[in-house]
Amino acid sequence: MYNFIRENIDIINMIIQAIIGAVTAGALIVAIKNIKMNRDQYEDEKKNNSEKELKIQAEKIAAWFEEKRIPPDQLSKRRTQAFKDVLIRNNDLLPIYNVVLTVVGQYGCMKKNGEEYPRGYNQRLIFSEIPYGLWGNQISAQGGMAITVTIEIAFTDSRGNSWVRRGNGQLEPLPTSPIEYYNICRPCSWSTPVRVKD
Repeated sequence: MYNFIRENIDIINMIIQAIIGAVTAGALIVAIKNIKMNRDQYEDEKKNNSEKELKIQAEKIAAWFEEKRIPPDQLSKRRTQAFKDVLIRNNDLLPIYNVVLTVVGQYGCMKKNGEEYPRGYNQRLIFSEIPYGLWGNQISAQGGMAITVTIEIAFTDSRGNSWVRRGNGQLEPLPTSPIEYYNICRPCSWSTPVRVKD
């Protein structure tokens, strides 16, 4: 046996070297796969964090109808059925800009998205900016029989990104500023927001 090992030592060394090489190659392949998996996971997390970071201010903005919340002495129009109080909540310390409120249909046969309405649509308010806090105004909000209306708010955040919160609450990015997106006539007829007590 000893003689056999001594005579074939070169062959045995080559077999051992081949086994070591195969194990090393296998470990290298596993390491490369792990690096790729970790990199892909890092890129996914980075993308998710970037999307979340983009929405930080936008997620703090909402608008809704609420009856008799604005003091009568601060209203530009008398309260009638044709006009409703609309409130805007900006829970971020920075203001939002180019704010467009549009009355849209929530239920019934009325268009559900603000961009579906023509230029000059009269159930729309435009504000140059809305600071931190609770603000309001009145808007013409006529729906019709068996139609429930709601409010859609579009705005540009303090980073210059534009968003729309649909009447159903869904938040979506806009490709351009709300003024351009809704094809609003210029010069704009800006409304003045009224501060509302919380």
